[in-house]
Amino acid sequence: MIKSIDKVMKKLVYLIAIIGLASCQQQTQQNKEDEQKLTIQGEAQGTTYSIVYYPKSDTITKHEVDSILADIDLSLSTWEPASLISTLNNSDSTEIVFEDYNGYFTDMVRYSREVYNVTEGAFDPTVGPLVNAWGFGFKNRDEITPEKIDSLMQYVGLSYDNIRLTRFDDRNTIDPKRILVKAKKGIQFDFNAIAQGYSVDVLGNYFDLKNVDSYLIEVGGEMKAKGTKPSGVLWKVGIDKPVENAEERKLSAIVEVKNEAVATSGNYRKFYVKDGEKYAHTLDPKTGYPVKHNLLSATVLADECWKADAFATAFMVMGTERAIKFLESHKDLGLEVYLISAAENESYETYITESLKKKIEELSE
Repeated sequence: MIKSIDKVMKKLVYLIAIIGLASCQQQTQQNKEDEQKLTIQGEAQGTTYSIVYYPKSDTITKHEVDSILADIDLSLSTWEPASLISTLNNSDSTEIVFEDYNGYFTDMVRYSREVYNVTEGAFDPTVGPLVNAWGFGFKNRDEITPEKIDSLMQYVGLSYDNIRLTRFDDRNTIDPKRILVKAKKGIQFDFNAIAQGYSVDVLGNYFDLKNVDSYLIEVGGEMKAKGTKPSGVLWKVGIDKPVENAEERKLSAIVEVKNEAVATSGNYRKFYVKDGEKYAHTLDPKTGYPVKHNLLSATVLADECWKADAFATAFMVMGTERAIKFLESHKDLGLEVYLISAAENESYETYITESLKKKIEELSE
């Protein structure tokens, strides 16, 4: 009997030793991973950004990141009076020759039109006049009347009849010179619903050129992850619970990502109340009015962040039912989506595309 107990005790001690060794190795690995990790944080585009990465050799400085984001602003920011987009928006001409040195503006028109076409106009970056009229842009809110909206709707629409962007010389693919033709001079661009996602992609491309194969880049809540952490652990991204005026951030779900981008659009933070009625910042390009449905937030995973950003906005325009029907008939797009809708008694309902269910964890109250 004593010998049996002795054997059990020896096995127990051996097991504890193995567990202790594994724990020590895991902690050592974690410490080594923490030592390799570099972080860059800052402010840009009216928001914040955060980058976590594991360099192979050369490090990337905050100055490099800030310079890239500043260049994007000089091309795409409607808040920057001297930017290219501001110049084109404020031009009195309907035919404008300009130089797009970095190609950012050309990319935005091309990508926006791609989403505009497939969503049948649910995503439309020409809503700028409407955004300003409703007070969600850089101008004070106008007195909204049906006549006012009707007068602005003539400027909305990314169709080829309204807007054409071509090279100045089709024979020279290197020349940055472009010709923008607008059907009416009042047509304006507003890429805010896609530009931050695009900024993430531009930064990702820069990190790729620097041979960084493990990073998580976030700008204003839009993110892109590449590879895994050195330990092989996937990147984890939190999806906010759509709570108005929350004093602290609460998560609705956590999703694991690798080599993909994540973007979320929602109406629970940007809105205003007038005469007891709440007006969401998401405008329906077809009507000119803020959307009215129960979809609170749309999170999209895609191969590129501009795509995730644009489709998240499009789904917020569509609402839950239309978004689900769209996803079911456009599986070829490869989008993974998490929708949160308002339900009775201040509760929530969620919809998760089938492929996303494998890597998302919904959190309890």
